[in-house]
Amino acid sequence: MKSSNKWLLGFGTALGILVIMALVLVLMMPGSEEIELLPVHTPDGVVQRYIYAIKDGNYEEAYDYLSPSALKGDLRYGTYEEWSGMFMYREWADAWRAIIGEPEIRGDKAIVDVTIEVFNPDGVFSNPVDTRYYPFTLEKQEGAWKITSPLYMVIY
Repeated sequence: MKSSNKWLLGFGTALGILVIMALVLVLMMPGSEEIELLPVHTPDGVVQRYIYAIKDGNYEEAYDYLSPSALKGDLRYGTYEEWSGMFMYREWADAWRAIIGEPEIRGDKAIVDVTIEVFNPDGVFSNPVDTRYYPFTLEKQEGAWKITSPLYMVIY
């Protein structure tokens, strides 16, 4: 066998091994499994369902998780039509994840810190992860946790 053929065979084998390793890594990445929903009667469960309702385009469901009293006091989003209008013409990021922190509960009020990581591979020298922090405040109203702030959620 010629030395150039040996070199070509070695290069092809190495390339094949790299492709197989990349495939195995992609299939084993965390987040590829089904997401387990948190209990709906907890502050972090309400926030989780709110985020995924918006991501899935279920704006009416997401709106139900918001506090009616907080919406009445907000001049921008007083009605469902005004609130849902902010989602028109938005393109959502395909690759993102929400990291929902432990709720800090004090009586009928709670705070849940959420970190949204959006993956945007823009090139070799840019940061591929755009991180946003949202401290959600909730209030127990008529036996259910409702989001009082923020009244919007943008993932792009």
